[in-house]
Amino acid sequence: MPTPLKEPSEKVSKRKDKDNKKITRFKDKEVSDSWTAFDKTLQEGLVNARDVLVAGSQQRYAWICEKEGCLTVRSCRTGSVLQKITKQHVFPWSLAEGPQKMYVWVGYSDGRIILFSSSPPYQECKILECGPNMGGCNCLLSHLHFVFAGYGNCQAVKWNGATLEREGYFVGHTGGRGSAIRCMDMHLTTLFTSADDMCIRKWDVNTYQQLVAFKGHEAS
Repeated sequence: MPTPLKEPSEKVSKRKDKDNKKITRFKDKEVSDSWTAFDKTLQEGLVNARDVLVAGSQQRYAWICEKEGCLTVRSCRTGSVLQKITKQHVFPWSLAEGPQKMYVWVGYSDGRIILFSSSPPYQECKILECGPNMGGCNCLLSHLHFVFAGYGNCQAVKWNGATLEREGYFVGHTGGRGSAIRCMDMHLTTLFTSADDMCIRKWDVNTYQQLVAFKGHEAS
């Protein structure tokens, strides 16, 4: 039975907002120097990244899908490489931190999603596969108890972050082979996806039904 996604109550939203403010103050006080150093590393061209995720204890570690084809974990304070992970014939394309913060989800060019432990020694823990002809995993989005993945066949998939089971597909983007979902975002219980068919689509995440198609864009 697919797990429904509920809109947060007003009481919960206020509590989360309060917590987020505390986290923001902590970041400004404790991690600002780290961010400054890491931003400088990116700006100086020392890191050529396809995707970047800051995760781990006190958000001091940056996971990077390097354009040279490897996955690295770097120190936010210095930009130095703490660990380098390579896979033969496949490349890391997308990143998300799992709902329980235990895993970093990494989407690869062959469509697999590999879960790594979010703390040292960053071990490979689980491999999730959707089957053949899905294309690469271009983007990942973590929201509440779920992780959403956008693939190279213009489909999106909803994964349960607790059971690591596939719950359903969002099918509606067109374009054939070579077209892909490029980015996603969430608002309450609706998912927005953008793809190479030059269309943004809005979905109900519980029924997987398309609600609106925003057309008229001139590029993906």
